[in-house]
Amino acid sequence: MEWPGPNSTPRANISKRHPRISAREIMDIFVIQSVARELNAGLVGERIQKIYQPGRSELLLVCEGSGRGARRLIMSADPVYPRIHLTKDETPAPAEPSDFCLSLRNHLLGARISGISAGQRERVVQISLEKSGPGSAVRWYALMAEIMGRWSNIVLVNAQSGEITDSIRQVSETQSRERPLARNARYRLPPEQKKNHPDNIDKAQFIQMISGELIPGEKFSEYGPGEISRWLVRSFAGVSPGVASEIAARAAQAAGTGWSALWHVFSAVLGDLRDGKIRPAVLLDSRGAPEGLSPLEPQTVSLERRRFFKTMNEAADFFFRGSIPPSDFAGRKAAAARELGRHSVRVTRTLKAIGRDIDNSRGSDLARLKGEILLENLDRVEEKTSLYRADHAGGPIEIALDPRYSTSENAQRYFRRYKKMQRQAVVAGQRKKAMEEELSFLGDLSFDLDEAEAVEDLAAIREALAQGGFEAKAGPEKKKKRPRKGRRQIEAFRRSRSWRRFQAAQGWQIFLGKSALGNDALLREIGRSGDLWFHAQGVPGSHVILRIPNEDAAEATPDEAIRQAAVLAAYHSRGRGNTRQNVDYLPFRRLRRPRRSRPGQVIFTGQNTIAVPPGDAPALMDILEEIQQGL
Repeated sequence: MEWPGPNSTPRANISKRHPRISAREIMDIFVIQSVARELNAGLVGERIQKIYQPGRSELLLVCEGSGRGARRLIMSADPVYPRIHLTKDETPAPAEPSDFCLSLRNHLLGARISGISAGQRERVVQISLEKSGPGSAVRWYALMAEIMGRWSNIVLVNAQSGEITDSIRQVSETQSRERPLARNARYRLPPEQKKNHPDNIDKAQFIQMISGELIPGEKFSEYGPGEISRWLVRSFAGVSPGVASEIAARAAQAAGTGWSALWHVFSAVLGDLRDGKIRPAVLLDSRGAPEGLSPLEPQTVSLERRRFFKTMNEAADFFFRGSIPPSDFAGRKAAAARELGRHSVRVTRTLKAIGRDIDNSRGSDLARLKGEILLENLDRVEEKTSLYRADHAGGPIEIALDPRYSTSENAQRYFRRYKKMQRQAVVAGQRKKAMEEELSFLGDLSFDLDEAEAVEDLAAIREALAQGGFEAKAGPEKKKKRPRKGRRQIEAFRRSRSWRRFQAAQGWQIFLGKSALGNDALLREIGRSGDLWFHAQGVPGSHVILRIPNEDAAEATPDEAIRQAAVLAAYHSRGRGNTRQNVDYLPFRRLRRPRRSRPGQVIFTGQNTIAVPPGDAPALMDILEEIQQGL
C-alpha cells in the first residue's frame, strides 16, 4: 500500500530513485523515534486549539486537554534545522496567517490527536487526527512531518483517501515524478535508504559484512574509531555519525579486542535505542554552546561537555533554541528599506528640481510682454543700449537688452525665451505627474515592507520594484540575469496566492490584496464588472473588492457589506492607527489603469466615500475566518 492509513506506523516504499538524505542532521532516526514516543504518551487525546505559522517553514500547534494546560508543538521543514518537538518558546503569531496555515485551521482546529508515531526506517513522524464533521461523520487526517534536511516538508493528508490536502512546500510532478507533494496528489512515504537495516542483521552477517570492506583477520585496535564509525554509517540505515562514533568508542574501550566486541556493542546500543532505553543529552562545545543532540549517554564525552534532560523533547527544545541563528529576515528587510529609501530620495530631489523649473516657467508671460513692448517701440529704443524703461498699464517696466543685437532681434530673443519656457512648463508638468506617481508607488511599497513577515513578501516587493522600472544596483552580469530570475519569483509568488478571500455569512465575498503584486492580481485576474472596489483615501494600502454573487454590487449592495469591505480597506492601510479613516469606493468597471502603469496603480473619479473605524477589522476578520472554516 502507498498510504499507511490513519493510525498505522509509517512504512516506506522501496524506490529505485531516492534523495540522498544527509546523515549529519541533528535529529537522526533514533532522536525522532524517542521524540515521537514521548509525544504519543503525552498528547494523545488532546485537541488542537490554535495553529500558527511563525516562519515560512515552521508550524506551531497549541494543544490542550487532560488538564495539563496548553502545550506547544513546533515543526519545521527548514532545510538546515528541520525538527519536531514540544517547545516553551512563545513565538508571536504573524499578523496575517499564510495560506497553508489557513488550510490547516480549516481542517484541523478542534481535531483530536489519536496517535503519534515515527517510522522505523525513515525520518517521518505521523500525527493521526480525527475531527467531527456534520452529524455523526468523522474526518480522519494525518499530518506528516518529514525531517529530511533539504527535502524536509510538512504535509496534511486526507487519511481516508490518501490524497494530499496541502503541504508547506509544494513539489509538483515536474519537479519530482517519483514523489510529487502537491494538492490532490496521492501521498507516498519517502523511499528508504539503500542500506542494511540493523534489525535484519545477526552476528555472522555482521562479521561477513566487515570482511567485505575491512580486514577481520587483523586486530580491531589497528582501526581507529573514525574509520569504524564511517563504515557503520555507510553500511546501516538510520545509524547517524553521532551514534556510530559512540559505538566505535565504546567498542574500543570494551574488554574484548576482537570484532565480536564491536558486534556486541553495536547490537546492545541499537537494542537500547529501539526499546526506548535512552538518556537524552545535549553535547556542548568548549564555550558551553549546544553542539549536538544524543539519545544515549555519551560515555566518551567529559561531564562538563554534556547536559542531560528528563525527556528527548526537552533536550531538543534546549538544543534548537540555543543553536538556530537569528533569521536573516530582519537584515533583508532592512536592505529592502534602504533600497526603497534611495529611490525615494532620488525621486524627491527630482521633484524639487522640477518645482524650480516650474517656478522659472511662470515668467514666460513677462518675457512675451517684453518682446511685444520692444516691437511697439522700435523707433524709441536707442541703439546699443542695455536697458529700456517703458510705461505699461501695470506700471513702469525695465527691459534688459543685449547691445550686440538690434531692438527687433532683442524682441525675437524674448519671444524665443517665452516659447522655451512654455515648453518647459508642459514637460515639467508631465515630469512632475510622473514623479508624483513614482513617489506614491514607492509609498505603497514602503507600506508593503512594513507589513512584510516572510522572505516571500520581500521577494514580491523587489519584483514589484523591477516591474515598476526600479532596478537595484548590480554588476552587468547580475543585471543580465535579472529577467529570468524575475519570472521565477513571479511564478512562485503567484503560486503562494497574493491575495486573500473572505466569505461572509450573508453570501458576499471580499477579496483583499496582500501587496502591490497582490493588488495588481486583483485588478487583472479577480475583479469583475459588477464588483465594488475600495481603497483607503489618501494613504497607501491594499485594494479591496466586494462581490455580491448573482448581483451587480454597484446597483444593489447591503450597507453592511460596504461597511465590512471598507473596514478591511482602512485596516490594511497606512491609516490603520486613525480613529476613523475615509475609504473611497466605486464600481470596478469605472477604474482605469494608465498605460504602462506600475503594479496596482489605477485612476478613478466619481467615487463615494465612507468613514469607518479601522480598529473593527481584527474582530471582523476572526468572524469571517470562522465562517470560512465552517464552509
